[in-house]
Amino acid sequence: MFRDAERIFGGEVSKPVNVFVTLRRFGGYFRPYLRQYLIVLVMMILSTWSQATAPRLIGQAVDCYLVPLTGIGSAAERSVFEFASESDGSDPGVQSNCTYVTPKADRTEAEMIAGLGGLVLRIAGLYIIGTVSVGLMFYFMVWSGQHVLKTLRVQVLQQINRLSIAYHVEHEAGDTMSRVTNDADTIQQGMTFALVQVASGLSLIIWVSYNMLTTSVPYALVAL
Repeated sequence: MFRDAERIFGGEVSKPVNVFVTLRRFGGYFRPYLRQYLIVLVMMILSTWSQATAPRLIGQAVDCYLVPLTGIGSAAERSVFEFASESDGSDPGVQSNCTYVTPKADRTEAEMIAGLGGLVLRIAGLYIIGTVSVGLMFYFMVWSGQHVLKTLRVQVLQQINRLSIAYHVEHEAGDTMSRVTNDADTIQQGMTFALVQVASGLSLIIWVSYNMLTTSVPYALVAL
């Protein structure tokens, strides 16, 4: 009776003896799909780059085009526009916010609208690149993960069939199948969505933090 209670309450919380050995064994299953995981890594970098670059271009669209267009002829807004767009780098304390182009204060309204249109197209292109890269990233991750999971399930079934009758007498069939099903579902979730989301979020945080620190260290430290 005590043995049955120990199996019931301790079966679902059992952990691997050595986590690193377990991860190394998992690495052997991932190795045949290394090419797909490299594609996932490239798509992740593209997605992170597009997500980190698009907000900067949106800020330039506001500072370098929309604000001047709404106040052409206004001395105050013209001075702000000149500060944001005409810095040539001679003053180390002043950096231009307009890295897409460097519009001049004497540009006509038509030229500014044309420049704004080009900037909007570039922003749209970044969002398209980000969407496509995220789709491809999840596709290859799910594809390779399902193949790894199929291999694991086949090997687990073969191992169950090799077990002695004494094992099946000592352990209930429902307990064995529950462990196999729960472990397979956990591995599937980790290999398809959780791992990609954690890696993408971490890379985005690092990239955004780098952009903030290179733009303004004091404001970046306050924001972080």
